[in-house]
Amino acid sequence: MIVDPIPLTGPSIGHREIELAAEAGGLGWNARGRMHVDAFQREVAGRMGQRHGLALASSHAAIFLTLAGLGIKAGDEVLLPEIAEPFLAAAVVHVGATPVFCDVDPVTLCLSPESAARNTTPRTRCIVPSHFFGQPCDMPAIMKLAADKGIPVIENATQGVGATIGDRPAGSFGTFAVVGFEPEYPLVAGGGAVLLCSHDGLMERVARLAGSGMSAANPMVAEINGFYALMSNLQAAVGLAQMERFDEIIQGRRRIFDWYLEELKDVPGIRLNPDVPGTTNSRWMVTCLLEDPAIDRPSFMKRLLASKVVCSPTFYPLSSMPPFRNADNPVARTVGMRALLLPCGHNRTREEIAFVCSAIRQLLADPEIPAADPELTGWLKAKSDALELMARWKAEGHAVPFEHEGASYRLRTVTADEAKSPAYMEEAKALRDAHPEAFLGGPPLTWEQMRKIMEDYGTVSRDFLLIAVEDDSRVWGELALQSFDFVKRTCSLESHMMRDDAPKGLASAAVLAMCGMCRDELGMERLFCNIVGSNHKSRVLASYLGYELQSSVNMRKATLPDGTWTYRPMYIAGRDRAEETLVTLARRLKTTAIQQEGGSDGRTVGAGNPAAVP
Repeated sequence: MIVDPIPLTGPSIGHREIELAAEAGGLGWNARGRMHVDAFQREVAGRMGQRHGLALASSHAAIFLTLAGLGIKAGDEVLLPEIAEPFLAAAVVHVGATPVFCDVDPVTLCLSPESAARNTTPRTRCIVPSHFFGQPCDMPAIMKLAADKGIPVIENATQGVGATIGDRPAGSFGTFAVVGFEPEYPLVAGGGAVLLCSHDGLMERVARLAGSGMSAANPMVAEINGFYALMSNLQAAVGLAQMERFDEIIQGRRRIFDWYLEELKDVPGIRLNPDVPGTTNSRWMVTCLLEDPAIDRPSFMKRLLASKVVCSPTFYPLSSMPPFRNADNPVARTVGMRALLLPCGHNRTREEIAFVCSAIRQLLADPEIPAADPELTGWLKAKSDALELMARWKAEGHAVPFEHEGASYRLRTVTADEAKSPAYMEEAKALRDAHPEAFLGGPPLTWEQMRKIMEDYGTVSRDFLLIAVEDDSRVWGELALQSFDFVKRTCSLESHMMRDDAPKGLASAAVLAMCGMCRDELGMERLFCNIVGSNHKSRVLASYLGYELQSSVNMRKATLPDGTWTYRPMYIAGRDRAEETLVTLARRLKTTAIQQEGGSDGRTVGAGNPAAVP
């Protein structure tokens, strides 16, 4: 069985993020240097129910500048939940104030309004609640406490993006709210945060601090000692694309949590993120609280990792960390020592969640086993079977016979040992040097580069096959099969090279034989092929082999640091002259079942009806 560790989390990055980042890199300068920043700020503010948005360099900078803008200083106290990101407490210390750690609610695991009330003193100047991994705080109670004491609230809304309290979004309650876009958060921009506020004067004050304290009337004059902490246009472009996909991303998180709930609902001794009446949890992270004291968290996590399930402890109590003073908050101490985070990145599939939950059930049922052995289903099993097959082929070789013009040929998998032999490398290097267009680059490979390619093939790349096209007399060419996507059952035919004296039509016959191999032996449903050439050439190939034209991208030649060159996609239309065209083709290998979003769950829609398949 071959299964890769199932990662804890990760962002959802698509074509739109890349498209807007390229647009910002090419066009977003000088007079248009804030085009994406301004749009991003407006979008976040509107979505979170606040009037103003200010895009800043980090979440820490947002909290620090807000505290400074509110005039919080040495001798003041700021109330924080014990279970939260350490940068919240660090920002309080950096303005000279004292963080006061409050306990968390045993149900929501967020800041307890009762504990906050008990910790309020005449020196309390601010409350900073944080929505715990998607579960919103009891903001009505916290806002009432703040109103009674006449102090502002800075709502750390990052983890609660997409959550609601009644009919209001989390992030719409505080005097200020902060939404972070660092890589580990629900929405990403490569870093940075957006500070939100509906009070004109307060936002103007913080914006002045964040912009180096420069005068609005004269940008060359500093009126106050400020900081430069503004977000770049490039980051804002990625964040803007994420906001366009807001509903998709949040719904994806909720769907993953629902799978966990279905799989683990009857498992005793553990509790997942709560559902609190009157609120909607955005399910940023799946938190598993080990309520059974017999479950040793360090041992359990070690056994999960041995079972290929990546997990993590949740935040430890802030007051337990060396920079901060200790506090007595029993619920927070229990949560910090008993909770762990389970894999829930946006691209996790139903099969992966079933694997994780099966491992959890096995480990809890038998505390003595060092690792679980869950059954693989769906694409996980297909991937394991295909990788085992490819490993055997690369160890022993594999031949697929085919005929062309009455003569017999075969596709033969190049073994790992053969690929590293001097004789094969010399022949393969000559073939590559004669066909640089197959690799979008040149000049000829060095022997060091060739050895590295073959070493990677033999020892590193599991899902990469070199296929020789040969008969009993000689090798006529080579194909490479790679870029496997086992969820979608697709792969790519790359580096398609034939000798100049190869029989006419042999290349096409070899590709058709390769299609059969991919379909019948590797379980692939669609084969992609990238070629460099004219639109006429691509249309002829598509028509002859039954390919569908997927995309056509203009390319430009770029020189690399080692003196070689390659073709790169042109992202900015009209900026440079296209020097080549990269055409992507696809060939359907068999009728497929439409998979549910997030991975197949065994249900078949439109099976046997090619017209029903996209």
